[in-house]
Amino acid sequence: MVISIFNDILSGKGLIEIVRELNRKGIVSPKGRGWNKTGLYAIVHNEIYTGTFVWGRHSKRGNPPLRAENVFPALISKEVFDRVQHLMGGRAPMKVHPRRAASRFLLSGLAV
Repeated sequence: MVISIFNDILSGKGLIEIVRELNRKGIVSPKGRGWNKTGLYAIVHNEIYTGTFVWGRHSKRGNPPLRAENVFPALISKEVFDRVQHLMGGRAPMKVHPRRAASRFLLSGLAV
C-alpha cells in the first residue's frame, strides 16, 4: 500500500486524488477508518518507511532529533523518498496556489 502511494505521487497524482481513490476502493486507513489528506500527508513525510527511526522532532528544549538508520526493513528507498519530498515541496501552498497544483490547465487559478 505504501509503495503504491509513493508511486502514485511520483506519477503526478496529488494527495486528494490518492485519498479519493483509496476511499473509492474501500481500503481502510491504518486507524481502520476512511482516508484523509492529513493522514496521507503524515505517511508520505514519515521516514520510517526508509528504515530510519526519528525521535524527538518537536523537542521543547530545541534539541535536534535523534536518528537511527536501518532500524527497520526499508519499504521505500531513500532516493524515492527524497524525490517525493521534492515533488511535495514544489506543490506547497506557499510556492504554488492549490488550484494550479491540482489542475491540468496552464492558467488555472490565474485567469478569471
